[in-house]
Amino acid sequence: MFISFEGGSYLFSKSHRPGLDTLQQIPEIEKPVAKEGAGFERNMFIPSNHVYTGKDNNVIISLPDAAKRKYSIKFFEPDGTFLFELKKIPESYLMLDKANFIHAGLFVFEIYDNRIIIERHKFYIPKDGKPMPPLDINGYPIK
Repeated sequence: MFISFEGGSYLFSKSHRPGLDTLQQIPEIEKPVAKEGAGFERNMFIPSNHVYTGKDNNVIISLPDAAKRKYSIKFFEPDGTFLFELKKIPESYLMLDKANFIHAGLFVFEIYDNRIIIERHKFYIPKDGKPMPPLDINGYPIK
């Protein structure tokens, strides 16, 4: 294998003969079973398809046919305190800087189409430099 680095330096790896394909011999993993015989369920948070955090922890808004609809979104703290509203969203894909939310943590949003609520859900913004923690079914970090 040939590996090239910035500045023009490079190296070659040692040559090797192909070996056995070990992928054919991987045993199947058994699913855990609850004490009462029911299937094991993962109670994990499922984010919205319309408002969620991206890889850089900014808030992504993805609304179909936004140019033809009258979408608006209200954002709240988990205790119901109103933060701000976006009226008449003109584009199907928007990115809001996480700084608009003042702090990291859980937030609630409501999406309206022509003043009729079509979704109420939550999203989580992690602290700077931290990965997204595992969230329980209500959107709170699992400790």
